[in-house]
Amino acid sequence: MMLRVVPVLLLLGASPVLASSTIESLSAAQPSSPGHRPAAKLPELVLKPAIAGVKKIQYFGNGHIEVAGALVLVPQDSRTPQLLKLAQQVAKATLNARLQLNEVDISIHARENFRGFGGPAPLLTASVPRARLKEFLALSAANIRTYERVWLASEAKEPALVAGGEVQATRDRERAPLFQGTVAQLIRQLIAQRKARRSGETVDGIVLHGNPGVKQAALTFDDAVHPIYAPLLLDSLRMNRTRATFFVVGRNVFAYPYFLRDLVKDGHEIGNHTYHHIRASDLTIEQLEDEIVGTNQLVRELTGQKMVYFRPPGGWYSLEMLMLLKKLNLTMAFWTNDPSDVDNLGAVELEKRFLRDLHPGGIVLLHDNAQDTILSIGQLIQKAKQRGIALVPLGELMSGTKRKVYPSQ
Repeated sequence: MMLRVVPVLLLLGASPVLASSTIESLSAAQPSSPGHRPAAKLPELVLKPAIAGVKKIQYFGNGHIEVAGALVLVPQDSRTPQLLKLAQQVAKATLNARLQLNEVDISIHARENFRGFGGPAPLLTASVPRARLKEFLALSAANIRTYERVWLASEAKEPALVAGGEVQATRDRERAPLFQGTVAQLIRQLIAQRKARRSGETVDGIVLHGNPGVKQAALTFDDAVHPIYAPLLLDSLRMNRTRATFFVVGRNVFAYPYFLRDLVKDGHEIGNHTYHHIRASDLTIEQLEDEIVGTNQLVRELTGQKMVYFRPPGGWYSLEMLMLLKKLNLTMAFWTNDPSDVDNLGAVELEKRFLRDLHPGGIVLLHDNAQDTILSIGQLIQKAKQRGIALVPLGELMSGTKRKVYPSQ
């Protein structure tokens, strides 16, 4: 029988729909769905006097702290001393320009090939908390490695992938799991998902639901990590003594490794979301394996942590993918609660949708770079607590273990 695509939603009560098929290079903006509002434009800082190469400085806050992100474009042949000096000038000027800022995240790209966030890797990135500005300004090319919140492309080796560095990433949003395969394969998936939902256990390598008898729900974030947003979200989770699972994109982790280390330091769980955030249906099985293995290796090298869960971009998956994940000792992780934070419908609607589908054993899907989520996550956590439901990492939900003390406190 010839293989044919059978897209179907594997969530109870959902109606079959197709995810957006738009494929394009990632930009600094979050993914969005056709017909929904774009994210609000972040406020910008204008440096006086201007610094050559600075294209844009934006900032955002979570109600507790503010973080700025500076995008700088320079010639491709710029060397480390030049890049560091420029980053130091930008950090000092930005923090002086707005005293409310707690941190500035700097991304310096080659002007010749810059195509937005997710395109070719930057030449240098740095995270500079105000409290460490003096330390950052004292760095030189000789001792730059003593500051762990700076990254240089010249010293980093990106994983070698079959797909290569020019892969176009999908901006499909994870609206619902979509299976592609034969009718017989589809029927087996429907049976497996029904069993998984009833038992709250992993079935055929897929997690769809936790134990409904446990007063917990998994809190998960896709597409991590992002400058500006990562420090804000981590701060909110820290204040609310809550840990989560972050499904990271390898390319993001490659250029911003210090944010990944921050996640692990705070006790969060790391999951795999491919290297380029690319839909599996656009890859050969060899390319998909490279996408997954490359991200696994990168996370392991940076943190020593071995990942357990994989979430496919756009929710697209197949029997071949499940077989590959079994080979790699990974479990497919889906969700039950998607309040559509990337639709930018506002904090009120986000909370309404979150509470509508919140229940014991459920799995919440949010995104680390959605503005509504950054502004609302504390309120969502508290609302869940009022219902007697603790938000925990996916691994904790599935294992039934409990950790009452937040690791950083």
